[in-house]
Amino acid sequence: MDNRFAWLHAVRGDGVIRVPEGDPASALVHVRDIAEVAATVLTGDGHAGKTYPITGGEALTTRRQVEILGDALGRRLTYVEEPEAASRARMLGYGWPASAVDGIFELKRQSAGKEEIVFGTVRELLGRAPLTFADWAREHAATFA
Repeated sequence: MDNRFAWLHAVRGDGVIRVPEGDPASALVHVRDIAEVAATVLTGDGHAGKTYPITGGEALTTRRQVEILGDALGRRLTYVEEPEAASRARMLGYGWPASAVDGIFELKRQSAGKEEIVFGTVRELLGRAPLTFADWAREHAATFA
């Protein structure tokens, strides 16, 4: 979820979130869920040698994430898809390393057409539902304001 801090300047500016074309759903994970799962696994019995896939509890499109963040801020944000060349130029213009930009588009290519899997690991290990993107948006609304 914290990757969405990349939207900070756009939200504070014109409120237009520009993203590369294609809007796959993603089950974003709250950093507190990651930390709590790690603490549970590292300090609890029976976890040696096990691997736990961690996802958020819901797969959301980027468009939906923008709507949720706008709701938390009490204003409308605009979601705009742009061609890869425009996205690539924008990211490089922000000073992002070319290798990071290449990685983003490679990941998009690899995940195209694949349905996001939502795992129940957080609930199983912590006994509660994963924190949601709406939780994260409310927690960080002041940062985006």
